[in-house]
Formats: sequence, structure tokens, C-alpha cells
Amino acid sequence: SRYGYEAGLLPRERYEQVQREQELIREEIERLEHLVLSPRPELNALLQRKGTTPLQEPIRASVLLTRPQVTYYDLSPFDPGRPHLPPQVIEEVEIEVKYRGYIQRQLQQIEEFRKMEDKRIPSDFDFSKVSGLSSEAREKLQKVRPTTLGQASRVAGVTPADLAVLTILLS
Repeated sequence: SRYGYEAGLLPRERYEQVQREQELIREEIERLEHLVLSPRPELNALLQRKGTTPLQEPIRASVLLTRPQVTYYDLSPFDPGRPHLPPQVIEEVEIEVKYRGYIQRQLQQIEEFRKMEDKRIPSDFDFSKVSGLSSEAREKLQKVRPTTLGQASRVAGVTPADLAVLTILLS
């Protein structure tokens, strides 16, 4: 939204509202990362009703919230210091906490792909002699002669498995 505001597409009031919401989201996630919930009968009963493992030892609220069965609202009775937040902020907090691990893995994969993208393929590389490639990939790569793994990844008929083979061979 900063770019929208700077381009004149977003009114100042809306931009400031979005900024406030982003700040509330950051603050609440940080609070949940520091909030420790201890095992107690009421909390464990809730967890069992939700079909997830009861607590044996204290756990950070942010970690408990990563469980698919547990929602932000479920933890409310065990979090007396919880601030009153708008529903859209609560939804965003829950999404960010629950999917943080997936997002981090995706970002790592993107970074690995960027590194792989520029990996050079020697000009005399003989794709036809690489037994781990599918016959279609061998044929097309030999014909196209990509100079990087990034180019090879965009050749029709080259699969992720073919790219894995090339990556290993070129490492």
C-alpha cells in the first residue's frame, strides 16, 4: 500500500489506517511470541476437544497457534492481557503465525532457485549422455542448448526431476 499511496492511488487516511493495522499485527505477533501458556486442566480439555495433543509443559502462544485445530479465539480465555483488536487484524495475525513456517520454506526455495537460475552449463555439455534425464528432456536440451539452469528450467518438457539431475551433475 506504500507504493499505492506514493503513486497517488491510495488516500492518505486509508494509507495511515493500513499502517496502523500493520503495526498492531506486528505488536500482537510479538506479544504472542513472548506469552507462555502453562498446562492446566481447562486448556488441555479445550485442546482435547479440538482433537490435538494436550500440553505437558509450558508453550509459547505463537507455537500453540500453529496447530491447525487451534484458533486465536480459542486461546482468549487463557490470555487475560489480550488487547482488543479489529477482526481483520486478528485474522491477519492468525494467518501470519500459522503459515510462517510454510512461508519461510517457500522463501528459501525461491532463494535456492535464484542461485540455481544463474548456474552455468558448460558449452560442451552433452545432454544426450545424461542417463538420469527423461528421453524428452535429453532430446530438447540437446537441441536448445541452454547456457544456464534457469534457461533449462524453462524448456518445455524438462521436469523438476530433470533439473534436480542437472543440478547434481553441475555441482
